[in-house]
Formats: sequence, structure tokens, C-alpha cells
Amino acid sequence: MLTTGSYLYGVIAHSLTGSATTQGNFKVADLGVLMAQPGENGLMLYPNPVAAGTQTLLIRNSNFPATSVVLFDALGRTVSEQHFAPGAANEVAIGSLKPGFYLCSVRGNGKESKASFVIR
Repeated sequence: MLTTGSYLYGVIAHSLTGSATTQGNFKVADLGVLMAQPGENGLMLYPNPVAAGTQTLLIRNSNFPATSVVLFDALGRTVSEQHFAPGAANEVAIGSLKPGFYLCSVRGNGKESKASFVIR
């Protein structure tokens, strides 16, 4: 069991089209509640892991305003692409995705951040 404090995690995903690396931090509070924190790239996905049947994934990016999100499956295939108006809430529909490992690419202002998430 994790004790109260801050922890660093890292994920490396490999597919036929390449690989992606992401890392981030999370904190365990006194009550044992897990609170997600943005990774070094400023990207946070919540919830993560995701329970199967969950309809939306909340995306927070502290480095730049997101205007599009592309989701890739573990084989590098695009499974979803969604666009946002500047300043819009960044919730991505994931209700049709099957359990597995996914990569989320967030783009805006000519920049890109990536993070992975799991649907169980």
C-alpha cells in the first residue's frame, strides 16, 4: 500500500508506428485519496485508469489551450479525433472504446503533448 506522499510514474508505449513516453506525478493524501497531477508536459487525463462504460475523459493541459485531441489504440491506429473551440471544456467521448491501452495526443498553438490512459 502506498503511504501519504508524492510519487513519480513513467510509461513507455511501443507500437508498429513508433513509441511514446510519458511521465507524471500523483499524490496520496492523508485519507488515501489519489489525486492526479499534470506530468512534465503539463497534460493530465482524468480518470485514469478509466472504468469500462465511462462516457468521457477529462483533459487538462497547462502548457497551451487544446484545440484538438486524437486518441490512438495500442497498435497506433486512430480511434477518435475531436476538435475544440478555444476555451471550451476539454471532455473527450470514450464510451465506444473497448478496454485496453490508449495514447492521447493533444494539439494546439502548433504544439503537442501526449499521455497514455487505460480503460479496464
